[in-house]
Amino acid sequence: MEIFIFFFAVILLYLLIENCINQACLRTFRAVIHVNGIRGKTSTCRYIDAGLRARYRVFTKTTGTDAMMIHTDGSETPVKRLGPANIHEQIRMIRRARKEAPRSSFWSAWP
Repeated sequence: MEIFIFFFAVILLYLLIENCINQACLRTFRAVIHVNGIRGKTSTCRYIDAGLRARYRVFTKTTGTDAMMIHTDGSETPVKRLGPANIHEQIRMIRRARKEAPRSSFWSAWP
């Protein structure tokens, strides 16, 4: 029973630390726009990105079969996946975006 409590406490501590790091990353963005829906998420993110890029530093992540990161300099990098899209991928992208110091960040979500 003590082993169960110990492992439960370790996992809980890990999740609390992960949440604190994630919230700190999100607070560095002036705006975060989350695009959701069945169709057109990537196009919508790209249109918003193009419209704001002339004035702001923008980081965009699209999903789909060819998920991409659009960096603040406008270059695109494919998202490497080992399986289907998941929350860990989103957390990694938030941390990468933070390093580029954008003013806004756009995310499309999987359906």
